[in-house]
Amino acid sequence: MGSALENNQDEVEQIVQDVEAKCGKVIFHNDANMVTSVMRGHPAEIKVDKNCSIGGLRHEYRHFIDDLEHGWPWILSQGQRPLFRV
Repeated sequence: MGSALENNQDEVEQIVQDVEAKCGKVIFHNDANMVTSVMRGHPAEIKVDKNCSIGGLRHEYRHFIDDLEHGWPWILSQGQRPLFRV
């Protein structure tokens, strides 16, 4: 499998472009932790290790899409207003 950035460049670029088109951003970093997060007043973020597999990136991307489609439901339970509703 290996790194998505090395082995799946086209799919990575498609995911990044889609997330950005939906007012989010993908952050590649040097930490094994991977997370999708939303904070009021900030773009939604997908944070993944720069050496993650395409499966790991797809997993976090799916969280991003699911949360977006459901209006960021967890943010409401945190007492925050969602960034936007779909």
